[in-house]
Amino acid sequence: MYTEYADASAVVLAAGGSGITFCASILEELVHLATQGRTSVRSATLVWTVKDLAQLESYQAFLTGLGEVARDKTC
Repeated sequence: MYTEYADASAVVLAAGGSGITFCASILEELVHLATQGRTSVRSATLVWTVKDLAQLESYQAFLTGLGEVARDKTC
């Protein structure tokens, strides 16, 4: 889906508020590709600004899970 990102060695994603949905789907795809050895990305940085801490809390489990999968299946 986002294979143009998969060719980079590092990815920096920036989002404000609800823009996290776009970045989250890119991160999810990159982790999926990494578990299959189909990406050259070795570093992904997410910069996300929120007005309300509740927004962050709503994605906390998802982002933590992605990080765990990336560490467990790609290292």
